[in-house]
Formats: sequence, C-alpha cells, structure tokens
Amino acid sequence: MVLIHGIGSSRTIWDRVRVPLEERFDVIAVDLPGFGASPPLRPFTFDAVVERLVLLVDRLAAPVVAVGHSMGG
Repeated sequence: MVLIHGIGSSRTIWDRVRVPLEERFDVIAVDLPGFGASPPLRPFTFDAVVERLVLLVDRLAAPVVAVGHSMGG
C-alpha cells in the first residue's frame, strides 16, 4: 500500500492510520517532490510527480494499492 499526501503536506499526515494499516499490509508513505524530506522538482509539474510515483511502483515489482489524500488522490 502506497500512501500519497496532498499539496502542502508530507508523509507524516498518515502517521495515525499507518500503524493500524501496517498490521495487515506492507505500507509505504511517500513524500512527494518538494514536500517533507524530498528535494523539489524543477519545474514542478503534475506529470513529473506521476512519473516519480510510477518509478516507485515499478521498483516495488508487486501489486500496489494507492491511497491518496486531496491532490495525492
């Protein structure tokens, strides 16, 4: 399960629900580029963010459930 935050937030928005989810699933909460601990993208575009998420999913090499909040949805 990949947890994706919205604009102006970070992966820490998922802290309350992450622990119970981890009891049943493998969970990754990501910081989108330019938020939290991730360096910014120049230029920041929605397409560039999607490309980064696709690279992550490809590296996982397993079925993924994506859960998003706001723009992360």
